[in-house]
Amino acid sequence: MKIRYVEKCSKVTGEVLNNYIEEKRWFGWKRLGFTINMGYGSVYNYFNNKDKKTLLKEVLDHKKLCLNFIDVIEYPTIKEY
Repeated sequence: MKIRYVEKCSKVTGEVLNNYIEEKRWFGWKRLGFTINMGYGSVYNYFNNKDKKTLLKEVLDHKKLCLNFIDVIEYPTIKEY
């Protein structure tokens, strides 16, 4: 699994507000998320958290994968302002 983190930073202070996670696919990077179905419509939310390890654990739990059995290759982090 090839991943990279995207840090969403404040324009004024430069402080990290949230981290998002992206996965390498065939045609580029895709930001990971999940769908919430409300019966009359659905919403797509991205996985986000301030802590990178908690974010990775949350994504692996959602995909029903275990860190012991897969290789995670982490690419450099991108900062968005």
